Parts: sequence; structure tokens; C-alpha cells
Amino acid sequence: LYAATAAAAGLWIFQFILILAGYAILTALFRHSITVIFNRRIPTTRNRLSSSFGVHLQMLRPLEILWRYMTRRYRVLPDVLVLGEVRCGTTSL
Repeated sequence: LYAATAAAAGLWIFQFILILAGYAILTALFRHSITVIFNRRIPTTRNRLSSSFGVHLQMLRPLEILWRYMTRRYRVLPDVLVLGEVRCGTTSL
């Protein structure tokens, strides 16, 4: 029981570090694109900074789609597809 709990905690820590690394990369990309690509200063107020960061995340969406297209062969397809209508009980299967 203790080994399973320790393994779950280790996995949680690994996922947390991975998320932090992702945000660090996004922040570095954000700073680079503001200063180098768009030749602007980084916004100083929190409101303008969050707005600008959100716009950058929207611009990265096509890159995510391209990445998913390029790596489609390596993802696992589901074994079972459950088809159903609204309120027909497929959730409880």
C-alpha cells in the first residue's frame, strides 16, 4: 500500500514538474515573440499582460493541431466506441 502511494505521489510530482516546464517554455516563447518578432516591449500591467498572453495562446492553437497531425500514427485508438443519444443511459455503461 505504501509503495503504491509513493508511486502515485512520484507520478504527481513528475506531472507537476512537466506542467511547470511547459509554462516556462510558453513564457519564454511569449517573451521572445513580443520582443523579437513583434518588436514591442513586454506589457507591464497585469491586465494587459494576461490579455496579450491569451492572444499568444490562441496563435499557438494551429501549432497544436499540426503537432497532433504529425504524431497521429503514434497515438493509440480506443478499443470500444459507445454510441448513444442524449439521455439514453450510455453514461452508466
